[in-house]
Order: sequence, then C-alpha cells, then structure tokens
Amino acid sequence: METKGLRERALADIPAVSWTPAWGQNRIEAMMTGRPDWCISRQRTWGVPITFFTHKETGELHPNTLELMEVAAQKIDAGGVESWFDASCEDFLGAEAADYDKATDTLDVWFDSGTTHFAVLEQRDELTNPADIYLEGSDQHRVGSRLHY
Repeated sequence: METKGLRERALADIPAVSWTPAWGQNRIEAMMTGRPDWCISRQRTWGVPITFFTHKETGELHPNTLELMEVAAQKIDAGGVESWFDASCEDFLGAEAADYDKATDTLDVWFDSGTTHFAVLEQRDELTNPADIYLEGSDQHRVGSRLHY
C-alpha cells in the first residue's frame, strides 16, 4: 500500500464511501492507518486472478478488457482457475500479445469472499437482492463487509 501513495489515496477516499454500519468507517480508517501491510494478494492459491492485459508502454488496459475478461471467465469455467495462469498472452491477444503484459496478480481472498454475495443474489431466483441478512466474520471487515437488511 505504500507504493505510489496508494495508502494515502485509499485513506483520502474512505470518507466518500457510504458505510453500513456507520462505525465501519472509523474501523477501516484505523486499520489502514495502523496496518501498512495491505496489498494485492501475493498468495496465488488464495485469490482469484485479475484477468487484465496492460500495454507495455502506456500501462493502459487493453481496449477490449471486458470482452477479454469474459473469454478468461469461460476458460476458467471450463478448465479451472489454473487455466488463466497456464494460458499465454498470445492465447488471448494473438499478434497483439507482444505489446501487452498479462497480469498474474490475484484479488485477495478476503475481498473475494466479501463481495460474492452480489453475484449469488443475482443468479438465484429464490433469493432477493438486497438479502434479508448477510453476515461475514469480523475478520472480513478488512474489506468493508457489511450487514444487509
């Protein structure tokens, strides 16, 4: 989080978030201030791949990022999460691959588990969105999990 002022930017943005419950803002600010070790997960086995391709010169995302994410999701659905890591940049971009880097970072498992309810509620007809109640363990708060009514 110390790289390129990321921690300071995150701290500056916290007040712009709508917190439920409201005391969550104080808790996350205290954690961000007192724990400078926050990062994108370095433990590949504990995270979901970030399926991005960035231009080698500009650092910009590929202009077809949404479509490429869908292709990656289909590959992962068919072959498991390792299919992203096993695939080459050429498998997705063909001749353009020389101009792009394939991300190897992952979303931290805490972020992943704290946001999956959005997808689950939308995909299952017997569920409602928002949920009547959604609970996470207190350790999940590190990513701003919240109780929904």
